[in-house]
Amino acid sequence: MQVINPDNTFEYFVNLESKHKGNLLDDMTPPVNPPKQIDDPTDSKPDDWVDEAMIDDPEASKPDDWDEDAPAQIEDPDASMPEGWDEDAPETIDDPDAEMPDDWDEEEDGEWEAPKIRNPVCDNPGCGKWEPSMISNPDYKVRPSL
Repeated sequence: MQVINPDNTFEYFVNLESKHKGNLLDDMTPPVNPPKQIDDPTDSKPDDWVDEAMIDDPEASKPDDWDEDAPAQIEDPDASMPEGWDEDAPETIDDPDAEMPDDWDEEEDGEWEAPKIRNPVCDNPGCGKWEPSMISNPDYKVRPSL
C-alpha cells in the first residue's frame, strides 16, 4: 500500500509496515518533476568543431572590380568654388569695437590684444581654404553582412 499526501510526501507500506517514506519532488528516482535539461555524459564535441558563431566562406572570392584602397567618400567632381569666395581672407579678425580696459597694465598684463570675432566677409559666400564637398564613392564596395 502507498500513501500520497497533499504536501507531496509519500510512504510505502508492506504488510502494514512502513518501508520507505519521503518527498515526491526530492526523493524519487526518477523524480516526479524531471530537470528541464538532462545532461548526456556521453555527449562531446566533434574533433573538427569550431566555436566561432560565423566563419569566412573558404570558397568566397572578391569581385573582379574590387578596389581594396577605394575610400567610402570622394570629393564631388561637380563641385566648384562659389563666386566671391575669398581664400586669402582670415576666418577671424580682431573685434573692431573692442577697447583696452582702463585697468590694463601692459607691464603686468602684457600687450593687450583685442578678442577675435568671425570675419563678416566669410558670411557670404565664404572665406579661407575652399574644399569641395564629399559624396559617396560609387566604386566603394561594402563587405556583405552575413
